[in-house]
Amino acid sequence: MRRSVFHIPIANLRNFHRLEISRTSLAIACLILAGAIGYVDYVTGYEHSMLLFYFLPILLAAWFGNLAFGIMMVVVCVTTWVLADLASGNP
Repeated sequence: MRRSVFHIPIANLRNFHRLEISRTSLAIACLILAGAIGYVDYVTGYEHSMLLFYFLPILLAAWFGNLAFGIMMVVVCVTTWVLADLASGNP
């Protein structure tokens, strides 16, 4: 049986869930990422939606953390999103 060109990368992706990250560094990375996305959201104004980018810190928190940490990041990202829209002049 002939193996495809993508056999090695796919085999390496199967072990991706075993990557260990400390909770402190994960929390700091997610908060910095949410803050950076919030700042870009503020700079671009409320006319351009950055909502899709807020899913990245939520995804990281839920994937490498647990459900409770993912829900906490949802609250942080929604708060950041609302504050960025209000600060940029959303009527």
